Amino acid sequence: MRLRQVWPFLALVAAFAAADDNADHEIYVEYPAGVWGDWSWCTRDTGSTTYARSYARSCRVQFAAWTALSFHNDLDGQDTTGFTHLEFWVHGGTRSGQRFGIRVATDGVEQPIVLSDRYSTVVAGQWKRFRVPLADLNAVGKRLTDITLLDHDGVADQPFWMDDMKLIRPLPTKGATILLDARKSGPTLSKRHFGMNTAIWDGAFALAATKDRLLEAGYGIFRYPGGAISDTYDWRTHTSRNDGTFWQWGPDTAAFLQVANGVGVEKMFTINYGSGTPEEARDWLVYANRTLGGNVLYWNVGNECYGGWEYDLHPKKHDAVTYAGFVQRCYALMKPEDGRIKIGVVGTYRETDWPQDTSVLNPRTGRSVNGWSPVLLKRLATLGVVPDFYEIHDYPIVPDRESDANLLQSASRWATILPQTRQMLIDYFGTAGATIPIYVGENNGGGNGKQMVSLVNGLFYVDAWAQAVRAGAGSYLWWDLHNASEPGNLSPSLYGWRNWGDWGVLSAGPSNEGVGDPVNTPYPTFYSHKLIRRFAGPGDRVLPVASSHPLLRAYGARAADGTLRLLVVNTARALPIRADLSLAGTTPVGYARWYRYGQPEDAAVSDVSSGVLAVRGRSIRLAFPAYSITVLDFGRVAS
Repeated sequence: MRLRQVWPFLALVAAFAAADDNADHEIYVEYPAGVWGDWSWCTRDTGSTTYARSYARSCRVQFAAWTALSFHNDLDGQDTTGFTHLEFWVHGGTRSGQRFGIRVATDGVEQPIVLSDRYSTVVAGQWKRFRVPLADLNAVGKRLTDITLLDHDGVADQPFWMDDMKLIRPLPTKGATILLDARKSGPTLSKRHFGMNTAIWDGAFALAATKDRLLEAGYGIFRYPGGAISDTYDWRTHTSRNDGTFWQWGPDTAAFLQVANGVGVEKMFTINYGSGTPEEARDWLVYANRTLGGNVLYWNVGNECYGGWEYDLHPKKHDAVTYAGFVQRCYALMKPEDGRIKIGVVGTYRETDWPQDTSVLNPRTGRSVNGWSPVLLKRLATLGVVPDFYEIHDYPIVPDRESDANLLQSASRWATILPQTRQMLIDYFGTAGATIPIYVGENNGGGNGKQMVSLVNGLFYVDAWAQAVRAGAGSYLWWDLHNASEPGNLSPSLYGWRNWGDWGVLSAGPSNEGVGDPVNTPYPTFYSHKLIRRFAGPGDRVLPVASSHPLLRAYGARAADGTLRLLVVNTARALPIRADLSLAGTTPVGYARWYRYGQPEDAAVSDVSSGVLAVRGRSIRLAFPAYSITVLDFGRVAS
């Protein structure tokens, strides 16, 4: 066989740059970024257009006595490991010499103040950089929860403008090394790890062209009837109980099952907890599985029932104890009708989320906690109900605060979220909690504009999927198949050329605002899933892989027949990264088939690229283009 040694964008890199915007963690870029919210107590304009160092806006700050500009991390704080400095730029406007204090909080604890003039001087008519070592802020290797610039002398000062605040992370000055050891192994994948959310309002779901796309992508499980609408949905009438909408244009139970079974996927139904009853859930099970032969094996009780956005007609709304009683009744009514089914519950990964008016004692820590999840788990344990699975959702970016760098960095959160969730299950169920599967029922970036349909969200999809399955997720379902096009955040700070947003992997068609592609046009996230399936499938085992570069993510998989594959995601915005790849625990390899989706494919709105590459023994040197997803298939390789 003659090998085509085609490797786009450099087989070797002659010059290696060691800086890239996506290495840093953005706190302010035209607006508070990612999950950083404005918690200031001073006069400010976070979208001022008077001066701007980058793009079109900066933050105007006017201090009165003892006031402050403050940004708070709305999640668990930002881990500063690998970062060295806090950097931001200040413009003095028409004045010079403004001084202020700089203070951070780690894990919510305020650290000592340092003074600004230790690092630079504010000058009229100029942007000046302030670069503060994290060591000076007592924030090295800690979780940063707050960043504050504050008046420190009790005297009002002249306004200044702040821009481009971020944590700085130095990059390696040389290329990366990647080691794939075929002798090691990790979790085994199932059809549940290749999932997609679907919805009753999807008018394109039953189209023949949609079925072709579904088969092309190779999904393994569908969730139905949709997110929050699950708690309003009357399956008997195919209507919504909160507003009476009849979803005549979308799939009812029979239509959904016809498509789902036609493409060979597993099915997960979300029971209406908010306005339904356990008896309705039982009847739905009987109709779906006995009347229609639908073979729906996974049944989740409600959707994000802890949140105030969910429709809830119970006398005590969004109450974990009430919910636990509903779950117990579902078990009692549904399991006798079909002993194969699995019934799951919804929760979060922290003990403090969505406080209840009931507290429980964590038997391991001895702490009294009142979040939805501990109260629910303790109540279920008391009732003798061990859930068949525990479902969590995660959206790491707040709409209108999109940051490409922060989104790509957030995929690594699964390495913390899943062990934290597992520990909580063990705390309240003992040894049984060690075996309750943790299902990722929804994941997506979480924004509302062009980031959602950009290559960046496609990179996040692949990396988040790989991080989640490697950390032990029992399922992974992306949100969602078809959604709707809307303008949203079109900031030039974000990569991408589409002038709209869409949560779907396939376009649902142009919107009323006149934006969007023709129906079923794939977005980058669709091609991301195709590459996931090129990388692995049900029955394959995930292999641990070591990459020495923080922006180059690498994962391995091995099929039962010995086929060995490598998945590499370059999250750098502009930096091709040279990597020396080594295979351990294998016989010598002669060639590899490669598959790639990146900036050229995105710009051309084309499918995944592919080719064949020679491999000499067990090592190869390659350059992975910026913003690219690559799968290397080494074929059947003996250990």
